[in-house]
Amino acid sequence: AYTRCSHRDSEQSGAGLMAQDTTILRMHEERLLTEPSARWGDASHDHEHQGFFCDRSVSAFRIPLGRRPAAAKLLAVIKPGDHVYFAKVDRAFR
Repeated sequence: AYTRCSHRDSEQSGAGLMAQDTTILRMHEERLLTEPSARWGDASHDHEHQGFFCDRSVSAFRIPLGRRPAAAKLLAVIKPGDHVYFAKVDRAFR
């Protein structure tokens, strides 16, 4: 799973990140109904949950995904066939 902040107030309050976590966990629970063997990856970044990569750096569009600390670590461990959850798909393109 990959989460990140868009605005400084989201980073400071943590509310945006918590909302993304809630959405992603719900998506994973729904996936387990059709694919019971789905599991989280072993790696993580700046998050207490295994398989979650959290990028707390705020930059809107200025920093490409691959240059963000958490995204770079995520991209280094994913393999063909892996699934990555994004609570908001635009987080993958910014």
